Amino acid sequence: MAYRFYDADLKYEIEVINFRDGYVVSPHDPYVLEGREIIKEVIGQELPFTGTLASTDMNFQVNEGGMPCFNLGVGGPYSNTHQQDESVSIDELVDLTKITALLYMRKLRTS
Repeated sequence: MAYRFYDADLKYEIEVINFRDGYVVSPHDPYVLEGREIIKEVIGQELPFTGTLASTDMNFQVNEGGMPCFNLGVGGPYSNTHQQDESVSIDELVDLTKITALLYMRKLRTS
């Protein structure tokens, strides 16, 4: 798919080479609520449910797989996210590992 736009001083062409449909997951979805409870259990506080414009592969999971999902991550303003000197604290990394492990263990346990 190619788009052509014309400006009196500029001529350019944009070719879309990768497109993904967006997705929305309800903050009230049981999977999201369970994840939020695990996060609160591990870090001792409830985090806000927010959206993002970032590109991930979760659109395939949600749109094509029909499975809810949410992003997890670490780092604050100090972390220089996606820059050469990006960093996170060890404590945050340990907490993220605990959250991920608990989510997997609870979703995979058998009754």
